[in-house]
Amino acid sequence: MEIELGVGLGHIRFGMTESQVKSVYGEPNEIVNLKDDNQTDFQYYKEQTTFRFYHDHEGRLGWIETQNPKVLLFGKEIIGQNKSFIIGLLTQEGHEKYEYEKYETFDSLFYEDVWLELELNYELITCVKFGVFIDENDNYIWKNQ
Repeated sequence: MEIELGVGLGHIRFGMTESQVKSVYGEPNEIVNLKDDNQTDFQYYKEQTTFRFYHDHEGRLGWIETQNPKVLLFGKEIIGQNKSFIIGLLTQEGHEKYEYEKYETFDSLFYEDVWLELELNYELITCVKFGVFIDENDNYIWKNQ
């Protein structure tokens, strides 16, 4: 599965509805309703991927999290790669500016220009999180709608 920043993952595109995602992957293994945030997560265990739908944006898909070791970014497998590899890959693709945060149980690299967050444990990528692009007026940019 290839990550297309601002677009989606494989056949899944930002802006899709819950039923559209189900038509690709079937029923999720788990559905988590985040009532305080007005969001719903579909968790697919085999794909090791979560799809987040925003109810205040017509229930559209706006965020994806994956720990799938087969996922590709710019044609490269990134889960399990080290921090310097991913920084080099993103720099090579024109994304040099990032924020680095160290939390109690993991570290995070965040590339705001492409709404990409990479979680690291022991300096290795363990989770990739990315979302629909947002313009300067905080409006979502639905590229495939």
